[in-house]
Amino acid sequence: MIRGLLRKLKRSLRLLIHVSARGDAIERIRHRAFIASHLGSALLAVVALPVYLIIVGPKDFVGLLIFFGLITPAYIAIFLSRTGKLAIAHLLSAINLTTLVTFTAAYTGGVTSFVMAWMIVVPVESAFSGSKKVIAASLVLSCASVVFLVYADFLNVLPANRVLNHDNTLLIGLSFISAVAYISGMVVNTQVLHEKATALIHQGERKFRLLAENATDMITYHNHLGQVLFCSGAALRFTSLGEKGIVRDGFINLVHPEDRAIYLATFSRAATKNTLAQAEFRMKSNSSRSQQTETGQNQTRYIWVEMRCKPLTDEAISAGDDDDIEPVRVVAVTRDISELKAQQIEIIQARDIAEEASRTKTRFLANISHELRTPLNAIIGFSDLLGDRRLNSNVTPNQRDYIKLIHQSGSHLLLVVNDLLDMSMIEAGKLRFRCEKFDLSALITSVVKIMQVTADQRGIKISQNLDEALCNITADRRAVHQILFNLISNAVKFSHEGGEVRVFLKANSSQVTLSVVDNGIGISPEVIPMLCQPFVQADSSNSRSYEGAGLGLSLVAGFVELHGGKINIASELAKGTCVTITIPRHRHDQNSQTETEPESAIDFARDSTRKSA
Repeated sequence: MIRGLLRKLKRSLRLLIHVSARGDAIERIRHRAFIASHLGSALLAVVALPVYLIIVGPKDFVGLLIFFGLITPAYIAIFLSRTGKLAIAHLLSAINLTTLVTFTAAYTGGVTSFVMAWMIVVPVESAFSGSKKVIAASLVLSCASVVFLVYADFLNVLPANRVLNHDNTLLIGLSFISAVAYISGMVVNTQVLHEKATALIHQGERKFRLLAENATDMITYHNHLGQVLFCSGAALRFTSLGEKGIVRDGFINLVHPEDRAIYLATFSRAATKNTLAQAEFRMKSNSSRSQQTETGQNQTRYIWVEMRCKPLTDEAISAGDDDDIEPVRVVAVTRDISELKAQQIEIIQARDIAEEASRTKTRFLANISHELRTPLNAIIGFSDLLGDRRLNSNVTPNQRDYIKLIHQSGSHLLLVVNDLLDMSMIEAGKLRFRCEKFDLSALITSVVKIMQVTADQRGIKISQNLDEALCNITADRRAVHQILFNLISNAVKFSHEGGEVRVFLKANSSQVTLSVVDNGIGISPEVIPMLCQPFVQADSSNSRSYEGAGLGLSLVAGFVELHGGKINIASELAKGTCVTITIPRHRHDQNSQTETEPESAIDFARDSTRKSA
């Protein structure tokens, strides 16, 4: 039954503790002890008040004031429960107790009063607050009270003693016993607090030791010179020397001689600049400290590690009992990054291989284009001669059709070669722009007239809606011509017979926006993001109905990007496609490749094929 009452009492006290102190075990004990002692003393005063009134009577005003002072600790306990301010509560308690003892002593004999034993309780109780300021204030209050009583007794201004002389010895004994009992309670609470703090310290040490010993990374504690003062159990993963072999100067002996300057500079930066620092260096491997080479000599094997250092300020290490404390110490975490280094090397090698493959592809395209130039010149040139009626009047109609097909095939192949060369130049970053000022609307009209012949054969209408107010731009005329030609030719090629292609041009003071819209076959949504890549087509099957190498839109995207513009493709299957490009109205030569002599086979082949065309 008693245990049940005590359990309920503890539960009630726990509810009275402020929320801010419930999460901290130490603060929770301090708050609970303060509230319990002050509520208990106030409760005893309330219980004793009726007995006092029966014996003495209600006319004793001084006694009633003393009892009011004995009940006041309950209000201070309620203040702590509501605010959680333990230091202020202890200060209020010290003021209340000092005032109560001083007032009672003034009416019961001054310094020789039986209540003076409680003056010792004032600084002793304040020690439980954990605040040096509160302890000093309590000590000053108690000393000031004693000085006041001595001075008042010396001046003979104290009121008459209300206690009889033959009862004074008994009261002094009871006062000392009660004061000792109260202090004993505080000592018990102090012991409980000390045991709890010790348990928490040991628990924290076990947790951090468990983390340090089971972490895959090695944790070390260094002074400002880089010497190791503590090492975690992960040291065995890095070196067979273990923790003892790393302490002090053992760590630096494991660092590669060429990297020791980096190691020391990292600690110096962390210690002197009080900032985070990290470094990568080589360290002796645990797996094979001495490998034999082909010549039979022992060779030390090193691994790559990454070390991150964090400085500890004076506040972080001042809690220790070491009298010789360094101004700054450093905690370092060392991690094995050998696999990461190997992956980085593989990535670099793969990148080099890819770049070399790209350069090889570019050289191949340039060379094969150059090799195609001579037979293409012969095919196109001699087909022109064979088809000329003035030079060859004996050609039959069938032969003339064959010659025309040969000429068309050669011309188409020449266009493909030119596209390949342009694509290679863009990828190699060697495309040369010759910026000039020209009328964009006139260029659009000329391209439309060229494509109108092919469109008329399939009954496709090409309409224009051009903003001619701001149509003069500064750009590479040939590149813009090729952009227009590719977009309009694609729109015509992928339109149904009897369809319509619309060209829109809008301009402002800074940029022009060109849109080419058709109502043709459309493009699947999943293919649109890849259309601007070379050799990608909406229909890549072998049985596709439309010819082409898949370079048109990739060239358009490359030219637009080099002009500092953007391209957007919107399409829906069986409903059509809209390609919109936006480029600045003025592109200057300082942002483009300067005109130089041909530096590679790409330049030579491109110039040659342009002249042949």
